[in-house]
Amino acid sequence: MLMLDISIDTEYKLAYVKTGAGAFGRTILVNDEINVDLDINGAIIGVEFLSFEILNRKVETTDSIAPIILTAIAEAQKEVKARLLN
Repeated sequence: MLMLDISIDTEYKLAYVKTGAGAFGRTILVNDEINVDLDINGAIIGVEFLSFEILNRKVETTDSIAPIILTAIAEAQKEVKARLLN
């Protein structure tokens, strides 16, 4: 997955990974700590982390979350953790 930009707020422990440039369509609320933004065609354009604590936990698989979204979350977690270490 292409990572276009990563925004990190260390004071509030928030991060947003921009993965696409399409027009915003909707947000999928994965859980209390993760949101995934989709463009109008359903492609992932961003992953939002509302807590750094979720960066070290695997997101639980549910029938309602597509595998491509889980993969995008895992890749975004990895990128944010790497950025925080630098």
